[in-house]
Amino acid sequence: MLSILEVGGGMTMTSSPYYYEHIMGKPSRKDEFEFYIGIHSFPKTELHFHPFAELTFVLDGCGYEKINGIMHRMEPGTVSLVLPNHMHESKSDTDQTIRKYCCMFDINLLFGSSYDSDWYRWLYRIGSQIPSYAAFQEETAARVEGIFAQLMAEYVKPELMGHHNMIRNQLSEVLILLLREINKGPGSNSDWNRKDRSQPFWPALHYVHVHFADKLSLESVAARFHTNSTYLSRLFRENTGLSFLEYLHRLRINSAATMLIHTDKSVADITFETGFESIRTFSRVFREMKGKSPREFRKAHP
Repeated sequence: MLSILEVGGGMTMTSSPYYYEHIMGKPSRKDEFEFYIGIHSFPKTELHFHPFAELTFVLDGCGYEKINGIMHRMEPGTVSLVLPNHMHESKSDTDQTIRKYCCMFDINLLFGSSYDSDWYRWLYRIGSQIPSYAAFQEETAARVEGIFAQLMAEYVKPELMGHHNMIRNQLSEVLILLLREINKGPGSNSDWNRKDRSQPFWPALHYVHVHFADKLSLESVAARFHTNSTYLSRLFRENTGLSFLEYLHRLRINSAATMLIHTDKSVADITFETGFESIRTFSRVFREMKGKSPREFRKAHP
């Protein structure tokens, strides 16, 4: 467990949290609780993506953030969630610096209860079907800022009983408040309650996000969730705009792209680590999605 960092645009980090080590290609510590929080200050961040989720709350400054090609305004009280492998960048207004809480975490630490499906099916819509952000007003903004402060305080005390559960609960509270804010508006609550909670899609989607590097097929996932593969295929198309295989390939290729940029692993190793069974298939799908071969992509991102 590392201490809290406050990172400035002109400052040098003297240490790095777990996820910074991961994206810089350093060895992962599998025994580390995969959560980090700090206060970051910056004038801009370049377009990038990473295999972990990132939750932020703006404290000071104004500017713009672009997630998956959609731009939104950042100002104090704005909360943003970037899901794994979503492309994002940000820039402050002229002569300003954005200062914000920044949480980085393995999205899987959120789940574990049968009640989670009440809201995590909405979580995976962020950045594709619903906005990635919400601008909280005074009272709710103060509440959310308080939760982030509690997360910071909890983060540096791993010896406390129930430490991991406390972080999970506080993180979940922020995310639920974010989803409620995003879903405000005419008909949103009725639409929320009208959803069929027995629908297998969202648990299946979560399973795919966790196990995309394993040997998966539409039929095997459908069987796992006791549903018909044709029905599950239709649900994938309706909820993501992609077929099951297209969605699976997107997860695998984005993960592969991250490894190509940030590690020295061979193309062969990356092929099998991301779930592809042959280098030929991996290279073909990679070129279709990224416009370059894996080796050309790596050379373009030195």
